Amino acid sequence: MKAPAVLPADVVTKVTEAGKATADRSFPVRLSPGSGETTGHPWTSAGFAGYHLLAGRAPQAPEEIVVAGGAKSLIGRDAEAVTSEGAGRYRVVGVTDALWFENAVFFSGAEARRLSPGVNALVTDQDAKQLSALVGGRALVLSGHDLTRVDPDSTGGAQALANAQAMAGSTTGLAVCVAVFVVIATFAFATEQRRRELALLRLVGAAPRQVRRMVLGAAHGAR
Repeated sequence: MKAPAVLPADVVTKVTEAGKATADRSFPVRLSPGSGETTGHPWTSAGFAGYHLLAGRAPQAPEEIVVAGGAKSLIGRDAEAVTSEGAGRYRVVGVTDALWFENAVFFSGAEARRLSPGVNALVTDQDAKQLSALVGGRALVLSGHDLTRVDPDSTGGAQALANAQAMAGSTTGLAVCVAVFVVIATFAFATEQRRRELALLRLVGAAPRQVRRMVLGAAHGAR
């Protein structure tokens, strides 16, 4: 896996001086224990990609990392990370949810800068037109829907569809449970209101099945 292109240093300086900007560094990392290639980032850029801590905390010291999509049991364990700068031992201090477009591991800002000095992307709330004029065609400025070009969905929306289906299933299940409880509560309330009447019917010899049939018939008629 190759690291993305690095922004010119003077472009980074101009954008940073023009307003608030967060630098992202993306670099290949082989994490052990783990499987396959992962992508290293500074923790400061995690929120912009939609990552959220599920357990633990953010990395603060140079030897601390957060693993995306990792099990909570990893917290407190040591891992070896191999980058272009060599191998190093790190302590897992947190885990985040997993996102479809990459397997990520997050370092402290200073450690990410040491492992990958070049800035690959800048996140800022500055005006897109002003940024385009500022960088003068030496960097690509993306905003709005064009941001999907950074991480195109290679699944054709399959992940989004799966999420929607899961939400629909949960909503349907909740609606069915509410409906069942409402019906049960309605029957209980109607029966409680007619308790004396039902008791008199039983007293004069009405069979239990006759009482049940009468209650069901009254409920059906009310519906």
